[in-house]
Amino acid sequence: MSIKVMSLVWEGFPASGSEMLAMLALADWCNDEGGSLHPSMKAVAEKIRVSEKQARRIIHGFEEAGYLKVVGHANGGAPGTTKQYQLNVAKLKGLADEAAARKTAPVRVTPPPNVTPPPNVTPPPNVTPPVDVTPPTQGSGGLPPMGVEASHGCPETPPTSGSQTVSEPPMNHQLTVRGTAPCSEPERLPAVAKAPAPQQDPAGETRLQAACRTTWAAYRNAYADRYGAAPVRNQKVSSQVKQFVQRIGYDESPLIAAWFVLHPGSYYVGRMHDFGCLLSDAEKLRTEWVTGRLMTAGKARQSDRAGTTMAALAEVLAERGESL
Repeated sequence: MSIKVMSLVWEGFPASGSEMLAMLALADWCNDEGGSLHPSMKAVAEKIRVSEKQARRIIHGFEEAGYLKVVGHANGGAPGTTKQYQLNVAKLKGLADEAAARKTAPVRVTPPPNVTPPPNVTPPPNVTPPVDVTPPTQGSGGLPPMGVEASHGCPETPPTSGSQTVSEPPMNHQLTVRGTAPCSEPERLPAVAKAPAPQQDPAGETRLQAACRTTWAAYRNAYADRYGAAPVRNQKVSSQVKQFVQRIGYDESPLIAAWFVLHPGSYYVGRMHDFGCLLSDAEKLRTEWVTGRLMTAGKARQSDRAGTTMAALAEVLAERGESL
């Protein structure tokens, strides 16, 4: 099984349904380079639960689209042999990269158009404040007498001649105290650059982590195709995914998770194929997936009635000394 190729399929392959399951099956069989791939149409059909005719149509479609290439036994070779295929891993990687770029592309915001002021509006003239103001000589607004400290704490000395004038304070209304510098803007601390978020190296994933990621991607894509919305992923669901993979195994978990969303059982449909149902009935669903026989509630009741009838018949025959 090539987890690397399966990851590329989940992240970028554009199709869904049977085509997606068929591509996942091919990724399950091939190596990391897309080689060692020689499935029969019967094997493909059994793997994705379709007829051999439909499996053949899907595989031929992959060949025409450039996803698959025949590299040996073009006509099937001797009786009993199958064609040798090469999966186009480079094409799958390109699609996965494009999908990742679309998810991380910034949203472009169109700035509003420039607003031009009306042509007939004249802006107000600049107002220049007066330089000198002559205060009144009488009343409560007079200067403090000589030797009395002003409000800024320094002794005032009246002028020896001429009119008394007081300079208008600067426009920024900051007082200048003798012997001190004017108030300045508060110092701004330099911005601290945020450290980039650590990126997880895919090569550093454990096999369990990779299987959990591909299993959730399989379930999420199938769920979105059926219900038109992505399923909820939280800490509880992540724990359920891990338990499911550990119970079923790394290789089959992604395929069973995608197949489960298509299950017609009324209980699963009523719960909208919640992942908890998949975990709860993991072994039962795996058996149904392998055998292709679905055990719905109706079939279970029918089987129970049949078993009860056969038991009653066996009891009557035993009383007569006969056997089934």
